[in-house]
Formats: sequence, structure tokens, C-alpha cells
Amino acid sequence: MENSEINVDAVVMDGASWNRGVWKIFGVNENNISCEHPYDSSRRLWMISDFHHLVKCFRTSTLDDKLHEFKTPFGTVKKRHWEALLEEENYRQPNLKIAYKLTPAHLKPKGFQAMNVPLATEVFGHEVSVAMAHYQSTCDELKDSTPTQNFIDLVFNLIQAMSSRIPRDALYVKEDCRQRQVRLVMKTKNNQKLKNSRFLWKNITRLSFD
Repeated sequence: MENSEINVDAVVMDGASWNRGVWKIFGVNENNISCEHPYDSSRRLWMISDFHHLVKCFRTSTLDDKLHEFKTPFGTVKKRHWEALLEEENYRQPNLKIAYKLTPAHLKPKGFQAMNVPLATEVFGHEVSVAMAHYQSTCDELKDSTPTQNFIDLVFNLIQAMSSRIPRDALYVKEDCRQRQVRLVMKTKNNQKLKNSRFLWKNITRLSFD
């Protein structure tokens, strides 16, 4: 590609062991995410972990059968909140639902379902947190779901920013970036939310090196 005058500045890959082996060969690790470009020693070649692969890993960790709940700056996030929502909306029946995309396959993917990106991202869909908030007053198992709702919204906003196909919803350097403005408002209103973002991003990026 370089011989065809197409500059390759970055390589995006998932977390397969052979891909991580490439990182190791080029000296890429958590503290060093680039190496000398093999084609041009005056340039750097950047190694980037596929974001949606990280989301799938993150979903798996969040809903691990051995991990029923975990602490966040929002409070305690519990797996049973997702399960309770499925039961509350009677997912087996063709009735009207708020979290209409959520199914048991989202929470316990089998086989190749674990590789399905929508099954991972929809676990953190905005409609899921809205549904939890809606049933919170009537469903006993969702009464303490506020931390889970906030956690879902945080991950949802991150996914939106990282997977946007249009500049309006993406993150970029200029001051008119809507995502930057939203985060500035969040910081002004509640500094704790900024800490939560750092907490979440730290744990997501760590997955790429585990």
C-alpha cells in the first residue's frame, strides 16, 4: 500500500493472541502505543485496539456469572437489574416494551453470539436505562437500580462517541464538538461524573492489554 502512495499510519486489530503477539514484537504495550514505521523510519506506526472488541470484552466482564455485582463511583451495579428488566417486560411475549431489543442472548450469549457487536452494545442501550427508571417504582428488584442506570448511560455515551459515523456525534479536537460540550456541561454540573468517565475508560483500556 505504501508503494502505491497510500500512507498507512495506524493498524486496528482485535484482541486475538496473534495480534497481541504482533504488538509484542513491535514493542507496543500499555505505555507505548506506537513504533517506528517499517516503511519510513521518520514516521510512527500506531497500534489501535478495535473499540467494539473492547466493548464485547467489557460486556462479558460486566455480566460475568461469577460477578453478580461490582462497585463504581455511581454505586453498586448489579447484574440482576438487567435480568429483572427482562422479566418485568415479559420478554417472551409480543407485547409493547421499552427495552424492546433486550433478550436473554444479550446477557448470556452462546457460541458465536459472543462475537455479535449489537448484542454487546445494546446491553448498554439508552432505552435499557430508561426502562429501568420507568419500572423502578413498581419492581422491587429495580428499586436500587439507579447506579446501574447511570452506569449504562455513561457507557452508552462512550459508545456513541467512539462509533459515530458522522462528525456531529463524534469526538474531535475543535471546540464546537458537541460531545466535548456535553462533557463540559457534565463536568460543570457534577465533577463526580468526570471521575466516573476516567474510572470507566481506565478499565476499558486495560482490557486491551489483559
